Amino acid sequence: MKLTRTQHRILVDQLAMAYGISGHTVDSKALLQEAVRSDPEYPLNYYNLACVAVDENDKPAVLKNLTLAFQHHAQVLLNEHLPDPSSDPSFQKYAQDADFKALVDRLKS
Repeated sequence: MKLTRTQHRILVDQLAMAYGISGHTVDSKALLQEAVRSDPEYPLNYYNLACVAVDENDKPAVLKNLTLAFQHHAQVLLNEHLPDPSSDPSFQKYAQDADFKALVDRLKS
């Protein structure tokens, strides 16, 4: 049985989050990088890569991937939305960072 595009997106999203939550950041990142290569329009791939970048202390990658996620925001699945990075606990580390705050303000406008 072959998964539909929507099913594949959901599977990758859930697996990437499971890897991340369980501390398997390398696996999550590899999965998401492949997902971006095969499905570059899906915004949650970039959003989740930004979350991985937080774990890696890679601020430039956080900002880059959040920007890409919001550039593709129209491609979310039906009844899905991009989380608000300013209230997402994944980005708490950058909540007071001037560059992060400026980017989030720009993305929300």
